Amino acid sequence: MKRIFALLLTAFMLMSFTGCEENAGAPSPTSNAPANTIDPENIDWGFDEEKLEYDRWYLQNSDDVTYIFFSDDEANLKENSICNYFFVKSGVVSEAVPLNLTDDNHLKGSSGELSVDLVFEDCFNAYDYISDSYYSRGKLDEYNSYFADKVY
Repeated sequence: MKRIFALLLTAFMLMSFTGCEENAGAPSPTSNAPANTIDPENIDWGFDEEKLEYDRWYLQNSDDVTYIFFSDDEANLKENSICNYFFVKSGVVSEAVPLNLTDDNHLKGSSGELSVDLVFEDCFNAYDYISDSYYSRGKLDEYNSYFADKVY
């Protein structure tokens, strides 16, 4: 009887340890974040000469028209930054946040309350590690057409 109890206890302990990982710990909110697959220096930010505006990157799964855009206007870039980042929520545009390229191809920047750490899966999808948010590139008229004549 003691042998059976000892074997059961040993089996139980072995099974409980098999679930442990070497780097076990609390999962971070970005544990499922995408890897950076494109060099941000190769992205064309989509400046529209007629409207004098850049392509917008809309926050996915948002009820509000929240978007970001990037400007690579050399006259307004700070030293060592490759572009400026602007956050727009409810029509209010933030100040320019200069973004610097890191060794692992992230675009990072911080200014006041705005901090970002962006990676790009492709030229149309970005992920911000700080806010754990996805952005998709789109055109304003096309985006607004999804909501035209809708009642909420």
